[in-house]
Amino acid sequence: MVEIMSRLTYFIADFKYYLIFVFFSFVIGLIILFLKRNKLTLLLLATSYSLLAIFILGEIYYRYIFDATDNVYDIKTTRRWINRHVVWNSTGYRDDHFFLDKDARETRIAFIGDSYTFGYGISNMPSRYPELLGNQLRRACSPDKTLKTYNLGLPGNQSQTYVKQIPLEVLRYHPDAIIMEYYLDDIGADVPPEFIPDFAKAVYSYKTKPILGWLLNHSYALEYGYIRLASLFSPRHDWGQFINYNETLYRNPQIWELHLSTLQHIIAATRGATKVPLIVFILPLSHRLGPNYPLTDVHQKLVDYFTSLKVPALDMLPVLNQYPPEQIMVSKRDFHL
Repeated sequence: MVEIMSRLTYFIADFKYYLIFVFFSFVIGLIILFLKRNKLTLLLLATSYSLLAIFILGEIYYRYIFDATDNVYDIKTTRRWINRHVVWNSTGYRDDHFFLDKDARETRIAFIGDSYTFGYGISNMPSRYPELLGNQLRRACSPDKTLKTYNLGLPGNQSQTYVKQIPLEVLRYHPDAIIMEYYLDDIGADVPPEFIPDFAKAVYSYKTKPILGWLLNHSYALEYGYIRLASLFSPRHDWGQFINYNETLYRNPQIWELHLSTLQHIIAATRGATKVPLIVFILPLSHRLGPNYPLTDVHQKLVDYFTSLKVPALDMLPVLNQYPPEQIMVSKRDFHL
């Protein structure tokens, strides 16, 4: 009973403006019927109330029931998913507590990466790849040994992030190895400003418009519907088109050299005073998988580069390219694996 009352109280507090709007709409409708009752008035009121009911039901669904991520990160439905399913530890990562002290019997593996390592779209934390791999390795340990995984992945991380993250954060936890997830947009942070398209500004442009912005900022259903329609009719609002833009970066000799310099700094960070083995695996653009995948040669160049510097590198393209994209992605609205 207490839980029901708590949920009801939350609903009333969260939905109060919509409840007030429905109440006044109903009262205004009664007044109109009292003043002028004819077939046209009845038809208009019936249509208005039907549309209002559809909107209210849609708002309830996207606000309280809908539970999915989206390629577009900064929208209310996605933030609601994160609030529901992501538990942060004291250091700001989606994992159990990180300990600075380390038992002599423990092997510790640190994972660094972006939203794929973070587990974006994966509500069950043990289903993420660091946990799955950790469980397999743990079973291979002798009885007097143990293994722990530390997941330091965060959405939006790129190679430039790891240059600072490894010496300042990762190494302080004394890992025995670092596994770095490389996604085929990691080059983005090495791009000179004149090459960067203002994609995010186009996607979130509605937030700065007075009337449209106010409506979408206060409605889960309207904002989600707007994002879907905008991506359907405008390439400038399609997240897939933005990810495809990374293809051009890897083909640019100037940007490619800048990126290799960043990768070299990452490797150097693991070979300083505290030497830690670094292992890299490369993820493809999941929504582009298939026989015409556009960056096969770039994958090979990356493997060759890491291998030349004695960094083990695993290319996941041959494995993942055996599957249709829709079979291994979170959803058609979320390209994450």
